[in-house]
Amino acid sequence: MDKKYQLLKSDYIDLVHPDNKQKTVRLYRIISLKDFYIPQFGQIKYSEIGGYVQSEDNLSHDGNCWVTHNGKVFDNAIIMEDAVVKDDAAVYGHAEIKGSSKIKNLARVRGNSKIIDSVISDKTDVKGNAYLYAVIMKNASMIYENAKVENCILYDGTMIHGDSKVNECILKDVSEIRGGEVIYSTLTGRHTITEGFVKNETLHTEIVLEVTSGTGEMRR
Repeated sequence: MDKKYQLLKSDYIDLVHPDNKQKTVRLYRIISLKDFYIPQFGQIKYSEIGGYVQSEDNLSHDGNCWVTHNGKVFDNAIIMEDAVVKDDAAVYGHAEIKGSSKIKNLARVRGNSKIIDSVISDKTDVKGNAYLYAVIMKNASMIYENAKVENCILYDGTMIHGDSKVNECILKDVSEIRGGEVIYSTLTGRHTITEGFVKNETLHTEIVLEVTSGTGEMRR
């Protein structure tokens, strides 16, 4: 096999497993063995230092996939095709990252998640049996359990979970889909969907704050 990289056995970290504090995993820096180009990232040169993996099972030697900066991939997770893990992102469990996906910043992808052609960034979290295709996630959004999400944008702490099926949607302002099927729709203002079928809707829930005025004096 024509190897793309090798592990640097002298350059490693021992990481307390984020889902099991009693377990420690050893991750090794990688170094490239040839020049190659990643369309959504750029040129990787021969002898370039990359991020961390637990073993060669975590990063395919095929395609142009790569782990860089302080990105970490471990357990049985695998990065394939043209996918990139960068910054301080972590991919673990049995997660699969494929296509032109980019996992970056402080994002976490774990469990049995499958990510294809998606950008997962900031403090986002994908876990469980989630399936994502052509999704953009940022600003502490979450997708988990058995959610299937395609061609969507999530930000501002939004969540999709349960057995939800969501396609061609935009979610923001802590909106949430807990179940049902939602397509071609926009959810804002903390709107929540728990079941049923929603199509071509723009849904917004106003947040009403009750302010009680008092007559007490302000003390210095």
